Amino acid sequence: MSQPVAQQGVDNPENARKFKKRELGSWTIAAVLVSTEIGPTILGLPRRISTLAGTAAPMAILLGGLLGFLPLLGLWAVWRYYPELNFFEISKRLFGHTAGVVFNFIPILFYLWYGGLVAREFASIVVSAVLPRTPVEITLLVMLLTTAIAARDDVVGQGRMHLFYLPLLFLPSLLGMLFGLKEAHLSFLQPFLGNAPLRQIPAGSWAFYTTLRGIIIPLIFLPFLAKRKEAIVGLATGQGLVLLYDLLLMIATLAVFGVGELRQLEWPTLEYTKATSLPGSLLERLDSVFLAQWVIAVFTTLLTVYHASAYGLAQSFNLVDHRPLVTSLLPFFYCAAMAPPNLPILYQCITVTNSIGGILALLYPVIYLAVTLLKQRHNRGATQPQSLEIPYRSAVGHDR
Repeated sequence: MSQPVAQQGVDNPENARKFKKRELGSWTIAAVLVSTEIGPTILGLPRRISTLAGTAAPMAILLGGLLGFLPLLGLWAVWRYYPELNFFEISKRLFGHTAGVVFNFIPILFYLWYGGLVAREFASIVVSAVLPRTPVEITLLVMLLTTAIAARDDVVGQGRMHLFYLPLLFLPSLLGMLFGLKEAHLSFLQPFLGNAPLRQIPAGSWAFYTTLRGIIIPLIFLPFLAKRKEAIVGLATGQGLVLLYDLLLMIATLAVFGVGELRQLEWPTLEYTKATSLPGSLLERLDSVFLAQWVIAVFTTLLTVYHASAYGLAQSFNLVDHRPLVTSLLPFFYCAAMAPPNLPILYQCITVTNSIGGILALLYPVIYLAVTLLKQRHNRGATQPQSLEIPYRSAVGHDR
């Protein structure tokens, strides 16, 4: 007599990971998206966007953020046809094993390279501003080792970790922005559409859009949602929080410093917090609080791409556990981090990498959605797509 479906999955170690409890909520998905997209770029983001868009920088961020919703909607539409599968499994389902692995390797290699650049930028800023006598390599290794330890946790554990850090990513900066507005000048924000809107706004919008590189990572967590209908809520909430945060940051720094001074500041966000104090002299300067929040932002960004790289490789090759790959990937992240010989080349690499990520974020949803719709049209008689390897998770007692 054959075993029940649920028991077969539990007893088979190759399928055991498929039967994890669906216990994540929409706020966890939002937290993952926020952790990925709010990272080290917040230090220099106002300077970069204002250089391209002038006083139209807030409008550029708004339009770039709205553009960032489109790839998320595209991949969400694909995931609705395969709610039991994560992104890497969907690739193999749509294109076959070999071609699917190739499609998986492109974002994995991107995240390996990008994660190295994030770690290098963090180490360079820390050495420059806080620890001038500490070698960059030491700071870099400490951050990579810390991230590698945290990346060994499973998907549910990763989600809970990002949810824990979500308030710490927002509250310090939001308080600083609000209290710093007492020095704001409305005239610094005018004209709202800039002096050359047809040139400035598209350039600034694209520059901001390329910093939103987290569209694939939430699809690792979506199969573990307790309620599938909350997927779009979590994605929209996360992207909305990122857009709100960056928009307020841009408005606050621009209103205080103006375009001319903002373009001269290397880290305008840090300078803004230095000039901000809490009422009642509770804290005369908020820069130390902001630096602590920035370290958390860098850590969570690096954690998402590190875990996604290891987890994606494990999923591509049908490995039961991604943890051995976490240690194996450490030298690759370190080599990617040390590849740029100096800071100017490092920032050039970051700019080019962001642009490549922005293009991939547009192409992947289009390709995946087109192939999905063609397959569904070909299999129009089927009532529901079947899972790649196992039956529906509701076999272990969870509702659809």
